[in-house]
Amino acid sequence: MYEMRAEPDESLPGPGLLWHATHPGGQALALCGRQLSVDTAVPAAGSDATPPTDRYCMPCLEVVREAMAN
Repeated sequence: MYEMRAEPDESLPGPGLLWHATHPGGQALALCGRQLSVDTAVPAAGSDATPPTDRYCMPCLEVVREAMAN
């Protein structure tokens, strides 16, 4: 089973999260190969007047999709 891990999405003009998939216990490395910071604080939902935008890492989700197809 995979785990999802969010990090702030710097590509958006406002608050947003980019979700990556990781192996259980391997939270520092996303399936796409991106090194995730273990110290990144993700803002709580509703902490701003503007709700955050969530996006998902497509390369991570492709790895999950391929694994589930087999």
